Amino acid sequence: MSKRANVGGADLVGLSDDQITNEWCCWMVEIRNQIWMLQLDDYLYRVILAVVQVNSNLSGRIFTIRLENSFYTNILLAIRKLADADKDVVSFQALFRQILQTLQRGKKILSRNRFVLLYDQGHFKRPSKRSSAGNALFDELVGVGQDFLDKDNVGHDRTELVRLYDELSSFVNDVLCHYNEQTAMQLRPGEAPNPSSYDYPILPPYTEIQNAIACLERLLKKYWMLLYANDDYEFPPLASDPSEIFKQPWIAGAAPHLPPSPDILARQNSNRAKGSRGNGAHTQPTQPRKREMSTIDAAHIQLDTEGVAWIDNTKVKVIEVVLDKLAHGSSPEEMHFQYPHLSLAQIHAALAYYYDHQVELDAEIKRRRQEVNDLAAQEANSPLRQRLRTLGKLP
Repeated sequence: MSKRANVGGADLVGLSDDQITNEWCCWMVEIRNQIWMLQLDDYLYRVILAVVQVNSNLSGRIFTIRLENSFYTNILLAIRKLADADKDVVSFQALFRQILQTLQRGKKILSRNRFVLLYDQGHFKRPSKRSSAGNALFDELVGVGQDFLDKDNVGHDRTELVRLYDELSSFVNDVLCHYNEQTAMQLRPGEAPNPSSYDYPILPPYTEIQNAIACLERLLKKYWMLLYANDDYEFPPLASDPSEIFKQPWIAGAAPHLPPSPDILARQNSNRAKGSRGNGAHTQPTQPRKREMSTIDAAHIQLDTEGVAWIDNTKVKVIEVVLDKLAHGSSPEEMHFQYPHLSLAQIHAALAYYYDHQVELDAEIKRRRQEVNDLAAQEANSPLRQRLRTLGKLP
């Protein structure tokens, strides 16, 4: 949680009841906002799980596994912040500690009289006497007949929060926040982690996370009501449905210019290092080389130094247009609608080039498909998928 100037029991000395409650109210706003983000992350995590379950093409992919793990760990870290016992942070633990300290000094700040007065002011234009509704709600929050929030009540809430967090703390502290010996032993000496076969740490059961979130939501409702006597703690309506993004194609029209993956960068750096060896002379950085092209008789088509056909003045290969044609049976006009950066003339030229070189391009398409099938077969029995099957996350 974020740090504040007046955090810590010693700072309460000499403060009036109103000053103390004002400070706690500021804390509760920050705690509420943190819980809102926690609830949103939890919702998005469950949306991702639902999307993966109905789309077998996403199951077991590095992207979706990392996405799920990212939300899962964000949720765990958010719970850790809210249960942090450090004296210099704003958290439920710090709030409980300050309430107990005020009770030890004989200050009964969160009292029935204060709550009912606030409740009446917020719900009745002319409160003439204590409302039965306010008293009934205080009974629900603190206990029937209780005149103030006492140390036993606070202690019970604190114990429940600590118990639920302790079930998650070993994973959060030993895996997420620290790189301990047990985590390091998952790799053989001298080996770097392979993202496709890395033995990911076993995540805590989701039921434990649900229990912790439910506890935090209950504590938010209770202490927000005791301080504010209103229901502004409830999650606000979202401006848009975050799950809508999963109902639309992520790549529409022209393919985006994606950054190179880490393995490609590693190979480029390795090749660059090998090329710089020899006389040991210092080499100046060079500008990226442009793709060398050669013109051919076909209009709008150029060949690079490796003989690959490209549509001129674009970053689109002829074979990419051909694959779209073969996969969807689209007409040139339909393809132009999907890829407006390509002119009809360029699309017709690409298809004409294909029919003039159909044997060699069909052979290249067949080779690519075989590579994809080989990679899929290897991935089907990868150590990661075997681990997920053992955990019951894959059939």
